Amino acid sequence: MNKTINRSVLIIIPKQPYYEWGNSLTPDEKAIDKFDECNSYLLDEDWDITQAERFLKINFDEFFSDLLHGMWTDESAWPQNRTWKIFGEWFDWHFSSMVWDVFPEKKVVWEEW
Repeated sequence: MNKTINRSVLIIIPKQPYYEWGNSLTPDEKAIDKFDECNSYLLDEDWDITQAERFLKINFDEFFSDLLHGMWTDESAWPQNRTWKIFGEWFDWHFSSMVWDVFPEKKVVWEEW
């Protein structure tokens, strides 16, 4: 039987400007126009979409940096003028208050990055 876990989730999905930036770093390689994955971040279970958005607005640069690092680790090539407006141009985000564990019999393992 599926079970919920005591978290909500924030999902951040890259848009075209993110891919254009990444492709500009490696012009001789095949262009990337989308990934089959996006990043998901667990939040407090009691949050609603308003709280998630407020948290994202306050911490958007940390998320931005995390996503840039996923494409290119040399920070000197990262866009320097990262604003909330630019974050919205580069990424969509979604919130879900329910996180279902479809394998509740498997132990959750935490890893440090």
